[in-house]
Amino acid sequence: MAAAPADASHLKGGHVSASISDAGSMTVKLHWLERDTSCADTLADAADNSYDESGTVTAPDGTTTHDVDVFMVPTRCLGSTIIYDGVGTLDLNDPAAFGPVAPDGLYRIDFSSCCRVGGIINSSARGFSLGAGLHHAAGQASASPYYPGMTATGAARNYLYSGDVTAFGANGTDLLSYLLMQRADNTLTSYSDTAPDTNVVTLSGSRAEVPGSVTGTWNVGNYFVYKTKASDAAGNFAEQDILVQITDNQPPAFAEVPGLVTVVEGTTKDVALAATDPDNGTPKLDSVSMTLGSSPSWTTLEQTPGNPATGTLRFAPAVGQLGTYPVSLDAADDDPAVVLTDARTMTVRVIPAAPRIVTKPADSSSDTSPSFSFEGAAEGETYECSLDGADFTTCPATWQASGLAVGEHTLAVRRRGASGEQGEPAEYRWTVAAPVPAPAPKDPAPVLAPVATSAPAPARAVCASARKMTVNWRAPRGGLSGRILVRVDGKIVKRLSSTTRRVTVDVGRAGKRLTRVAITARTTRGVAVRTTRTYRPCTPRRPGGKPSLMLNKRG
Repeated sequence: MAAAPADASHLKGGHVSASISDAGSMTVKLHWLERDTSCADTLADAADNSYDESGTVTAPDGTTTHDVDVFMVPTRCLGSTIIYDGVGTLDLNDPAAFGPVAPDGLYRIDFSSCCRVGGIINSSARGFSLGAGLHHAAGQASASPYYPGMTATGAARNYLYSGDVTAFGANGTDLLSYLLMQRADNTLTSYSDTAPDTNVVTLSGSRAEVPGSVTGTWNVGNYFVYKTKASDAAGNFAEQDILVQITDNQPPAFAEVPGLVTVVEGTTKDVALAATDPDNGTPKLDSVSMTLGSSPSWTTLEQTPGNPATGTLRFAPAVGQLGTYPVSLDAADDDPAVVLTDARTMTVRVIPAAPRIVTKPADSSSDTSPSFSFEGAAEGETYECSLDGADFTTCPATWQASGLAVGEHTLAVRRRGASGEQGEPAEYRWTVAAPVPAPAPKDPAPVLAPVATSAPAPARAVCASARKMTVNWRAPRGGLSGRILVRVDGKIVKRLSSTTRRVTVDVGRAGKRLTRVAITARTTRGVAVRTTRTYRPCTPRRPGGKPSLMLNKRG
């Protein structure tokens, strides 16, 4: 392992961030750039060119301090600039640090160097420093904002300089504020004694810019510097310092990079990339290559260097890897003196997959209160439903609509992740059909109700004279029309009006033969109705009485 670079003027910028676990272990990440004319050799022998960089952690009381060592490893070359990345840890509860129980409050982490390159057009400060701060509370995890990549360190004369200074909060979705640090007024929160005297850049959102009309007034080889601070609502912060060199090289540029990409868990999404460089012919021809910086492990970049350079950025999160993730990348030319880059930061949001609608009505149903059931939500997730385009609201795994009108309806249901991620909706369309009217009831036939002329008879028997009996009937609902015909053994014996409900018929001489009585008519709807009854004679003898005729109903 090599010692830290002896010539601190080689430092060209960097950023620092930190996090604290619920057990009180602090992790510090340091990223910075150094000038190295033998960058390729240094990178090839990374193990021998790694070293420890020491920083200072200050407790909430503002006076108690402890060192933290970060092991720095060379990771990338940009012309004559080499990038180092390092990680270090410190147990705050260690009695040798701030323990046995580290006090709650804001902890500050600082790295510094005494001397910087001369000739910086907007700063007389020769020192270099980086800081981060985060609040600690016993038993709770916390983190400062962090910068996922490194912004451009070269500026093309007569061209717009645009450096990406995007930072991310602890969960990737925190709203951050950005400050340009300055050293003119130490009463302001933007004060830093290693910030520039005058800021030549302006912040446009999360990009630091210098117009071409200004870069055109500077000479090739000049430097300017700027320092930014990203803070969240809780007061946690991280700083970034950038030293930029003016060159007559022309900068490459991405054709288009989306700021936000949404990917459904368990699926793959590709983003096509392209970058070109204006130096694309005589007398200068630059090749462009793209590099993926900070990113989740399921992100890959396949690229073909050239002018233009082309590539595919692929996102393939597994099921359950919900959340918001930063991704940094840049397009760099191959100028041997000052490499120019177009650095970009994008956000990847992984959302829940669509749930499954298990129970649902038929495609066409007359049910105005259909039931649904859903599957697919993981532990800690909820379902949200939207009926016919209404706003999504929380709904249970078994849900019932009510009072639906006749016509087409759409139910959309989605999962909401435990951290609030809105999932891909599943939809079901169906039609509530008008109820089919019940068929008109058939007109019942008139009912023959034999009437005895003597005392009540036993069940299913009617006593009558030997030749004649009186019968009556009920008309079907709606009544009868036309004539009512009465037949005895097939012969019409009576023609009655439609309002008649009783008739006396001659069934002939009592004997052993069967006698059939039939009544036919038409209803007011024109439907023919008919009823028949078959009788047979019998001659029981009552005690103390005379013989009489009893006609039993058979049919």
